[in-house]
Amino acid sequence: MFVILQSAIQSIEEDLNSKEELNSRKMTLKAQYERADMEIGEVKKRLSGQFKEISVIQKSIASIESRVEQKRADRHSLLQQCKVRRVIVIIYDVRFQSYNTTEDGIGI
Repeated sequence: MFVILQSAIQSIEEDLNSKEELNSRKMTLKAQYERADMEIGEVKKRLSGQFKEISVIQKSIASIESRVEQKRADRHSLLQQCKVRRVIVIIYDVRFQSYNTTEDGIGI
């Protein structure tokens, strides 16, 4: 009977050691999880800020595109009026001139 008790005590001690090892492993994994969770939270916060910036930029782009389209429509309307009234309009391509001029304004 003493042998059986000794065997049971040894089995209980092994189980307690195993439990302690598992608890230690659990605490280690929990700490790793908490660190990873904090990092994920920081990344989400940065992404949220970047999405807000993107949204502001997209709204600005949409506003600029709208103004450009309005200017094009205004120009078209003005040219149509000139055509109806038979007004001769000379149009210079400013972009072409700016690429082909030097600092003193003389074309290349």
